[in-house]
Amino acid sequence: MIDGHRSPFAEFLFIPSALRTLWLAALSRLSGAIARTGSGRAARARVQAAPAFAPRLMLRPDGAVRCDACGLCAIACPVKCIAMEAGEGAPSSFEIDMLACICCNACVEACPCDALRMDAGPLPPPSADRASFVYDLARLRANHPADASPLSRAL
Repeated sequence: MIDGHRSPFAEFLFIPSALRTLWLAALSRLSGAIARTGSGRAARARVQAAPAFAPRLMLRPDGAVRCDACGLCAIACPVKCIAMEAGEGAPSSFEIDMLACICCNACVEACPCDALRMDAGPLPPPSADRASFVYDLARLRANHPADASPLSRAL
């Protein structure tokens, strides 16, 4: 803009960019229509949801929990959703708040005795009760999928 008047050259540059924008918008709408009809490359690329993980505590062959209450899982957790009280050689209480958990598996990686796993399958259905998302020691011991052994293969 020079002295309040637009330059003809500046107006000329506007037309190709406007046409390009309209062309991209039309292509976007067309690809959306192809995806909805089920034909084309966009329909074949299925988006898979991230798997949901529920925690479980692994057991020893005698039925005791493998956890030795070292507390490394609670220290490694970036959101501090693990609360533990140590007993004699085993935790006296152990809770994981799944509403706070971000399923990063830092606790699983930090555990030196392979006591904690995050592979027990889907999380519980939606609920208005916060307590249904807090996994306590008894629930963690029993939360094993049907096709997986509750015993750890670690030494």
